[in-house]
Amino acid sequence: MTPDAPTPSGAPAPLDTSPKGTLRPERPLLVMVLALVSAVSGLYLLVLGGLRLTDSNAISLMSGSALLGELVLRGPLIFLLAGAVFLLNAFGLWRLSNWARLLSIGLAALGAALVLPRAAAALGGANPIAIVGASLAVILRIAVVFYLTQDSTKRAFQRG
Repeated sequence: MTPDAPTPSGAPAPLDTSPKGTLRPERPLLVMVLALVSAVSGLYLLVLGGLRLTDSNAISLMSGSALLGELVLRGPLIFLLAGAVFLLNAFGLWRLSNWARLLSIGLAALGAALVLPRAAAALGGANPIAIVGASLAVILRIAVVFYLTQDSTKRAFQRG
């Protein structure tokens, strides 16, 4: 059947671009968003780590605290390592690899744990903007874990 030939239902057949002759699954929109966020985060951390390695005064280590929490105090190599992990994760998410789904769950859970000290400090300081910001950071990470553990999301990764 040619790509433009009508199917029995009358609709044109979809193009098959996979090498094995099977249709590739469609990526869910939120998975594409997560892949993009992971790629941008990875590039950001790699740039920060590279700048910090070349000139220790180029940027503050705290520039990466939104992604790495207190791990930023470990130095620029943690930026490079984390950046590489985020980029690898983005690649796996884009390809709908189940290992990337599991890695994303782990990264989101670890991220929520790393933000908790900031959330606690915000509560202690009674700064409403800091409280809302830290709370949203934790809630978003928990929402990512929730989304990636749903059966419909798991099925998308099993087909990939």
